[in-house]
Amino acid sequence: MESAVTAPLAPGDEAWCLFDEPIGNGERRNLIGAGRVRIERVEGDSYHLVVLVANPPWMMGRCIEKPRARLFATTGPEHEAFGVELRRFWGGR
Repeated sequence: MESAVTAPLAPGDEAWCLFDEPIGNGERRNLIGAGRVRIERVEGDSYHLVVLVANPPWMMGRCIEKPRARLFATTGPEHEAFGVELRRFWGGR
């Protein structure tokens, strides 16, 4: 999965994120949900995030770490790309 990474994201910004978990040896990933996150800090390509709103609900409030390529800005081309990813994973619903 690749996002249309174009918008700069900095601490305090919000973004959309897909939540996944490794399957087996970790080469494949299973989508478990999606949500809106706030960027707390950035270390290179590693973004430390707090989950603000999520499905599944148990993800809310968690602190997670994701690379920039897994985040989608809340406006513009990345927001559109996020919608495309969601439809792809959930069968066009």
